[in-house]
Amino acid sequence: MRTRCCVSLSWILAGTLLLASCAPQPTAAPAVTPELSPTVGGASPAPASPPVPTPIAVPGATQTTAPSPTAVSAPTVTPAGTAGTASLPAAMPAAVLRKGPDLVFTGDNTQMKVVWQLDTSQASALLWGTDLSYSGGSAATSEYDADHQQAYTITGLRPGTKYDYRVIAGAAASAGSFYTAPDASATDLSFFAYGDTRTGTAIHDLIAADVISTYTADPAFQTLVLVTGDLVSSGDEETSWTAELFDPRYRNIRTVLANVAFSPVMGNHEGAGRLFAKYFPMPFVAGRYWSFDYGPAHVVMLDQYTPYRAGSPQYAWLEKDLAATGKEWKFIVLHEPGWSALGVHPDNPTVQADIEPLAERYGVAMVLGGHLHYYARAMVNGVVHLTLGGGGAPLYTPEAGAPDVVKTSADHNFAEFVIHSHQLTGTVLTPAGTVIETFSVMK
Repeated sequence: MRTRCCVSLSWILAGTLLLASCAPQPTAAPAVTPELSPTVGGASPAPASPPVPTPIAVPGATQTTAPSPTAVSAPTVTPAGTAGTASLPAAMPAAVLRKGPDLVFTGDNTQMKVVWQLDTSQASALLWGTDLSYSGGSAATSEYDADHQQAYTITGLRPGTKYDYRVIAGAAASAGSFYTAPDASATDLSFFAYGDTRTGTAIHDLIAADVISTYTADPAFQTLVLVTGDLVSSGDEETSWTAELFDPRYRNIRTVLANVAFSPVMGNHEGAGRLFAKYFPMPFVAGRYWSFDYGPAHVVMLDQYTPYRAGSPQYAWLEKDLAATGKEWKFIVLHEPGWSALGVHPDNPTVQADIEPLAERYGVAMVLGGHLHYYARAMVNGVVHLTLGGGGAPLYTPEAGAPDVVKTSADHNFAEFVIHSHQLTGTVLTPAGTVIETFSVMK
């Protein structure tokens, strides 16, 4: 059984969240017990009921004391190449970082988009750099919708490089880090995948702890989480996003969102998709579909709730997209799988009739789906079809003897993938770190 560590957000770290001082040089503070932990991004203290992991020491991290929220205003932004500061005249109430910051990959290995939401109208600043001096650059931001949403795309970054960043809104601040996507010539890649988190936020938090443990031990994994849909139970309702995916009490999830690019496809529970696109503003071609290169991989994010069968615009785009890429490793991420272990939902006929022939023709290595709340692996004419629907939602029971299915598990689950040149190794695990199976694909 693999060892799993849980990371608390009690203090600002290079990859964690906190209501923190805006001073350019934070002062050290003694470690605290969970009972005395400060609030996250200015949120109310966490109730006692949800499981909150015990803090662990992170080498090289700096702890800061939380400031009084009585005298705050919009930050002043310094030019690129200097460390960021913020002035604090008594003018406005303290802002709260209600959601985020979250990372959204734009498809460009010299960029990263940072998205966050306040609880009031207030200007913010984003600082970034290759260390905690944030000397790479800075930008002033303001809300772009009526719900205090803010975002900024950092450009001009070096591929395959780690960056630290910090969002400041008055006295509220959050920090994180990310790696830009690797150079186009890269032959190795590590990443995560899972889906169907919905109301199982406590289980999702345990998976997030595993993700943190993995990329802390091996920074090559601080890349992507490919999410197979159904992030929340009622995607057209703001309350569902607030109480589930973005619940501030589940600090491991918040840490993952702030330090790894969370890249989801639409699930049926995302509803009409307006709020899905609001919180994950990816560069969609149309509907909510798009594709991107990431080192040796080409990844298609399919939207099964916009027409995609043969003859549709999305199908025509998909065929052209797969034909055009020269990447050795091709993946299609969708929500409803074409081959699963049944039990509640049938296999998706459009995936079987229309998407599978394209996958075979253009050398797609793997189709990742969810929708069924368990794990299943099917092999169809050389294409691996995974059902990764165990991210937290109530489990289903896989049926025995489903066509082309070679492995099932009625457990919550997530997957780690490692590409090394012409070989991909997939490891599927439970939230407790138990390995369900390991498999390999050769190219």
